[in-house]
Amino acid sequence: MMRNFGREFLEETSIFENKTCLIWRDREISFKEFHEYIGKWKNVLDEQKTKTTNPLRIALFCTNSPDILAIIVAGQLSGVTVIPLNPSYKKYEIDEYISKSIANFIIVSDDVDLDKFEEREVNLISELFTSNVTPSSTASTPENQGVIVFFSSGTTGPPKQFEYTQRILCSQIDQIKAIRSDPRFFSPSTDDICYGVLPFFHAGGLITILSMIFSGCTVLINERWNEHEFLANCQNYKVSVLFLVPPVLNFFANHPLVSSYDLSALKTIYVGAAASPPENFAKVAERLPELENLIQCKFSYNVSFFIRRKCCT
Repeated sequence: MMRNFGREFLEETSIFENKTCLIWRDREISFKEFHEYIGKWKNVLDEQKTKTTNPLRIALFCTNSPDILAIIVAGQLSGVTVIPLNPSYKKYEIDEYISKSIANFIIVSDDVDLDKFEEREVNLISELFTSNVTPSSTASTPENQGVIVFFSSGTTGPPKQFEYTQRILCSQIDQIKAIRSDPRFFSPSTDDICYGVLPFFHAGGLITILSMIFSGCTVLINERWNEHEFLANCQNYKVSVLFLVPPVLNFFANHPLVSSYDLSALKTIYVGAAASPPENFAKVAERLPELENLIQCKFSYNVSFFIRRKCCT
């Protein structure tokens, strides 16, 4: 049997059952509940597959939420193509990306401006999730392996389309297991509460979050950047692992507001997307004496490289 990311994801995380998997809008969702979300969305996607003669290609315009994560995993089980896209795109960008991705089914979160879609048929997450669907027993086969399609940010030219196949997704699982077993690398544990500025429509953000869930961590979902709210969440939920981008690391290094919050639970910070000035690492290590690791990440489209910087106290 060919490997399937969705199936391996569910098998690996089933052992955590009643442990908190996600925290979203002050609600705690257990791994068991998240699995139920995934099962429900698989049924929804399987039903949509029966309504078209063409392979189902889903454009997903959604803000960060448990639903978008569940749809992504369910898509792997159902054998459909899911294309996460920025929900803040303007109309001309929506038209362009739908055309480039050949999407034939659109899902949007309830807080997305529907006027941007004009004559297009869109499906609200809330309506799809509450619809009556018949559970499906469709199994994943080599002919209907799920795919995730991402677009690059366009920093090196026009945005480029890239497909995360089952081979690439499952190699991420192998990489996580290899990192766990290698003492040279830090790997978050089941005791960690992870948080960060990670958009789920971005490859680096989505794969990182799925990797943390796969590892049994609790993930606090961030929907949008607000400096007071972000720091308050770090304090109130005792966040131990942060995923940041260079501008936010700069904020942690230099903004006076950071000193107003108790961040003593924070042990590790990953910084990705681009290189950060070395002085910001030094400043953050000085401001957060309980911090144990500052890790610069470098992402390519199918692998992550971790450069570990041990903090000095």
